[in-house]
Amino acid sequence: MWSISIAELVLDFVIRFGSVSMRIVLTVFPTALAVGLSLLLCGAAPPERMLEKITFDDDGKSRTISGRVVVKAQDGGLLVQERDGRLWTVTAEVLEKRVATTKPFRPEGVDELGKRLAAELDKSVSPGFHVTRTRHYTIVSSADPRFARWTGRLFERLRTALFHRVREFMDEYEYLVMPVSQVAPFDVQTPYITEINGQSMETYIDWMMSCYFITVTGLPALSLPFGFTDDGLPVGLQIIGRHQDDFGVLQLAHAIQQATGTWQRRPGVVG
Repeated sequence: MWSISIAELVLDFVIRFGSVSMRIVLTVFPTALAVGLSLLLCGAAPPERMLEKITFDDDGKSRTISGRVVVKAQDGGLLVQERDGRLWTVTAEVLEKRVATTKPFRPEGVDELGKRLAAELDKSVSPGFHVTRTRHYTIVSSADPRFARWTGRLFERLRTALFHRVREFMDEYEYLVMPVSQVAPFDVQTPYITEINGQSMETYIDWMMSCYFITVTGLPALSLPFGFTDDGLPVGLQIIGRHQDDFGVLQLAHAIQQATGTWQRRPGVVG
């Protein structure tokens, strides 16, 4: 069982300066429209609009999450999005109960997110965390508010510099096309890849940095089936387009699908 925070692009990390802790949360939501459009184009049912409670077995313990069902697989498995943007894959084998409610699903707002994170850190670290907002960042910090504001301004400048650097590159190249991740699918018993070509992976998500690095640019991107390894394992292709050219990315992906037909072939490891 795993969860990721991509559907609504909520990325967070902690910075420590001695006894001072700062939690930085990126709270831009550019992907929801593209995700919904992609689901409609590929024939999947649109996400549910009502809040549901999903109970499943998580390594021997029963866990219940609240959110909306984004995708329901033919075998009964679910892709569930929580209000904070996290996505959970719940396979049919571990699904225990699915209970519908009458409450509409509403993504967690930026102010609500900041307050929740501050309360969590007050409890888990130490009291005194506060929220500082910039245009693109929510900073939850126990540092002096002036330092938090300075950090926010620094992050905004860095983000602007990255945006223009990428924009200049994309002025020359309409699309950036690459593999989704640096490795082929690995054994289900392997928690994560720890080394690639002699280079160690410092965290459990470094093996797929080629796709999460693109998230930081704010450019529209998608992945699609593109081929297979010599062992018959599927390989994904990632297409990145120019700023706000979501439709262009979808058009290129559709053209590739029509030309290759790879999406119609099932990996040999699938029964």
